[in-house]
Amino acid sequence: MIRASMRAQRGAERRYPVRVQIVVPPEGFGRQLEIMHAWLDETCGAEGWASAPAGTTGIVNDALALYFEDAAFARAFVARFCCAFRAET
Repeated sequence: MIRASMRAQRGAERRYPVRVQIVVPPEGFGRQLEIMHAWLDETCGAEGWASAPAGTTGIVNDALALYFEDAAFARAFVARFCCAFRAET
């Protein structure tokens, strides 16, 4: 599991230059993750973004990284879902 998540993360980092990292709430995302994915597909296109686990404290599932081709999409995502953010390129 850890190796697969690391491969997914490295692959996304190579392909997409912009990353937004989200801390997973203690209760999980629930239906919100499905809503975010639908918005991302509609806004960025199915190939315009990627996601991968982004554990912040060595725990694979405590954070999620979303990767974008363009910083404008990252800003639009943050604005839509009211996240505090720092875009990393």
